[in-house]
Amino acid sequence: MLQARSEDVRRQGGDPFSEIQLPKAVIALKQGVGRLIRDVTDQGVMVICDDRLVNRPYGQVFLKSLPDMRRSRNIEKASHFLAELQPNKLETEIE
Repeated sequence: MLQARSEDVRRQGGDPFSEIQLPKAVIALKQGVGRLIRDVTDQGVMVICDDRLVNRPYGQVFLKSLPDMRRSRNIEKASHFLAELQPNKLETEIE
């Protein structure tokens, strides 16, 4: 089915990647993140280990589709963030 759609887009002078595959991949990522983030109070670190998000022009399409969140490529910052979460979580569980 994908091959037939791609061929149709090509015949019409379009680009199957940007018109079919990219939108589908963006939706899949957005839905996956939506399953992880259920509430505005949810906290954690989401790691996406695909450098195409920052090295390819189409990566911005993916990043813009995600909810507002701090971003970093620095592992130490992510580790520090997680370490700061742990004490707060334990206090909540004890109460």
